[in-house]
Amino acid sequence: MERPRVLYASFDELTAAKGAAVHIRQFAGAIAEVADLTLVSVRCGRHDSQSPAGAPHPYRHIELAVSEGNFLDRVMDFRRKLAALLRAESFRLIQFRSIWEGAVAAALGGEAALVYEANGLPSIELKYLYPAVAGDRALLHKLRNQELSLLAAARRILTPSPVTAQFIAGQGIRAEKIRVIPNGVDAALFSPPAAEPPGRPLRLLYAGTLAPWQGLEMLYRAMRAASSACDARLWVVGASRKQWLRRHRRLVEKLGLAERVEFREALPQPELAALVGQAHVGVAPLRANDRNTLQGCCPLKLLEYAAAGRAILAADLPAVRTVLEPGVHALLYNPRKVSHLRKALLELAADEELRRRLGQAARRRVLDRFTWQCARHQLLDCYSELLQ
Repeated sequence: MERPRVLYASFDELTAAKGAAVHIRQFAGAIAEVADLTLVSVRCGRHDSQSPAGAPHPYRHIELAVSEGNFLDRVMDFRRKLAALLRAESFRLIQFRSIWEGAVAAALGGEAALVYEANGLPSIELKYLYPAVAGDRALLHKLRNQELSLLAAARRILTPSPVTAQFIAGQGIRAEKIRVIPNGVDAALFSPPAAEPPGRPLRLLYAGTLAPWQGLEMLYRAMRAASSACDARLWVVGASRKQWLRRHRRLVEKLGLAERVEFREALPQPELAALVGQAHVGVAPLRANDRNTLQGCCPLKLLEYAAAGRAILAADLPAVRTVLEPGVHALLYNPRKVSHLRKALLELAADEELRRRLGQAARRRVLDRFTWQCARHQLLDCYSELLQ
């Protein structure tokens, strides 16, 4: 029996060591179990690339080269090439991750069922990524209308957080077509270390980008405020724009923390897992802004820290509470008060037993609810309905 042809389109670069790349590969692997899958993503370079199904992945992967110009130029290059693919080939189902792919899929996908994988919404996030657009109300209005149009047209909407699902439903979208599929973690790869790291200094780890909504600035200030009572060191690991990294380095130097904060490039998953195991505490100091509180998220970093049995220190936000129960799986603090973060930091520094208890409970939590195996099963349940 011929398998249905499915297109999974993503305006992301999968060679990057980012959470989005991990998520996309996991979902693509699951879809390829039940369909003839074509995965389309972005690559930096002059030429497109295509690899057939087989080793190292069971699906055809097309990487569309985009210009090195501004964001809009890259979007237009990607859309033009994706449109050419859709004019040449037909698919029974098209899954996309944003309006950048979705607008083309809706216009040229023919009778294909549309699946909108809503991890983030440009109408909310773009102003943080590109501050110049924040004052362009016409552009933001256009983006929002396009999002709403695609959400309405989609047969299914997939989102990793109940907070995001609630936000989408609040836009007038029928709740019954929204499916919450949380992110996952490879619990075997991110496993507790054979031996705990030495007790001092307190080693903190942040894994992720330096995007403005991540809130690292507050963590630096809390470390400075606690420095007389706590010898804490911080690894900041992840991809970042050059201007973001410069801004963070300047603040760290201004606060006198240059010897205590180390910035590292993004690491492949096995290397990141090893580094997580060398930390006492994993941190997720998310800001209390619309990106995190209204739109919501399901941070992979929380799941990776938890799987490794690390104590977690995170902002007390609804999206975090859907993953971790405060006082049971993590210490959560008021994200608007440096003094609350300082207090939580000192509490973890002083209590090794608390760190152990939180880490063990967090690992049990992710093993029960947040593995990639769980996420893939939920995705395949959704596909069994769509491909009947």
